[in-house]
Amino acid sequence: MCDCCGQINCSYNSCNDRHCPKCQGNKQALWIEKLEKSTLPIKHYHIIFTVPHCLNKVCLWNGTLYYNLLFKSVWETLRSFGYTHFGVESGAVTILHTWGQNLSLHPHIHCIVPAAGYSLKGRWENIGKFESYLYPVHQLSATFKGKFLDNLKRKLRKMGMLDAFDGQIQWT
Repeated sequence: MCDCCGQINCSYNSCNDRHCPKCQGNKQALWIEKLEKSTLPIKHYHIIFTVPHCLNKVCLWNGTLYYNLLFKSVWETLRSFGYTHFGVESGAVTILHTWGQNLSLHPHIHCIVPAAGYSLKGRWENIGKFESYLYPVHQLSATFKGKFLDNLKRKLRKMGMLDAFDGQIQWT
C-alpha cells in the first residue's frame, strides 16, 4: 500500500506454476531466443491448427490418441500443401497447447513453418516470399478438418469405439 495515497498494488511472488506467465516469462523468452538461433535465416510463418470444443469429450476420454491424431493430421496437411503449392518438402516446429487463455480445455497446435524446402529434384528453394500467408487459409483449414475427422473416425472404428461417440464427432 502506498504511504501517500493509500492505493494498493499487488506484486505476486513466484509461484513456480508452469502456466503462470509471470513466473515462466523468462524461461519462455530464453526458449524463443534459443529457437531463433537454431532456425534458418529466412522468413517463417506462424500457423495454428485447432479443433472445435465439441470434440473435447474424445480428448478427455483418450488424450494420447487425440494428441497423436492431432499431430498426425497437422503434419499430413502441411506436407501435402508443401508439395501441392510449391513442390517442396518443408518442415515445421510444432508446439501443442492443451489449454486456452481462460484455462479451459482447448487443444491446438502452433506451427512455425519456414518459407523454404527441398524440391523433388533435391534443390533448396525459397517459397512464399511475398505472401501474407504461406498457404490459402480456407483451403488449409478444410484440408486439416477432413484429415483430422477421417483419422479420428478410422481410429475409433478400429478400436470399436465409434458408436460410443456417435453424433459427437462433427465439426461445428
